[in-house]
Amino acid sequence: MLQDRRFVVFATVLTFGSGMLYCYVSMSSFVLQHQFGLSAQQYSFAFGSMAVGMAVTAAVGTRLVPRHGPGPVVVLGLAVGTAGGAALLAASLAGAPVGVFLLCLLPTVAVVSFVVPGATALALSGRMTQVGAASGVLGVLQFGLGGLVAPLLSTIGTTAPVMAAGMVACAAVGLLVAWRGVRSRPPARGQAARRRRSRSGAPRT
Repeated sequence: MLQDRRFVVFATVLTFGSGMLYCYVSMSSFVLQHQFGLSAQQYSFAFGSMAVGMAVTAAVGTRLVPRHGPGPVVVLGLAVGTAGGAALLAASLAGAPVGVFLLCLLPTVAVVSFVVPGATALALSGRMTQVGAASGVLGVLQFGLGGLVAPLLSTIGTTAPVMAAGMVACAAVGLLVAWRGVRSRPPARGQAARRRRSRSGAPRT
């Protein structure tokens, strides 16, 4: 299974996409309540707004995937996540008010709904005879390695710049891996057959 390049690529994308989410989930309460001074009720509203954003993005993804395929949607999500994470980091370093911080945070969190389902589908697409074992490996990577990102970062601090840096780093690494994986995907069977025929000079049937 780990010799399957496609599985390894998109399992890696899933790991870092999940790392984005875990950075937000584990640190946002400290950042928004302790650093920005939100009350428990205000934080609940902000957290709920991010959840609504993820639900909306998931609905949009169901429209985009049939037209463009899961690969481009995953790349799009990670590109938006990288840009949003960079804006979030800049806002946190500049001491921007909480409203600006949340506006940068919303798209960064919401696009996880593009990344996680698409990366899971792409990783499992070639492992249908081993779907149970493959799902188990993905679960370990997603909740194990992905879940380690936030605790490791929290040893540095639970501040806005640390959370933003973790999110943008996960998004950027995931984007690089996903981009290479989508660009180097194997050709379809029909295309491969036509290429073999053209090379051998065999007539088409």
